[in-house]
Amino acid sequence: MIGTKIRKARVSLYLSQENLVEALGITQASLSRIESDLQVPGLNLLHQISIQLKLDFNELTRDLVNTRKRSKLN
Repeated sequence: MIGTKIRKARVSLYLSQENLVEALGITQASLSRIESDLQVPGLNLLHQISIQLKLDFNELTRDLVNTRKRSKLN
């Protein structure tokens, strides 16, 4: 899921949650919920996360878009 991608990217860059939340302007609790896939961030925050973690935005959000498409089909 998207939170797992975010966590893996953050860890691969040797960034602590504290460093990332400071750059993003969110709480550590919010980032923890996102990385645990308990909360899905909005598109603006996802864009900021992709910039901070040097991730392709489209790749980061691909699973999110596919999940929403499947939900609409059911």
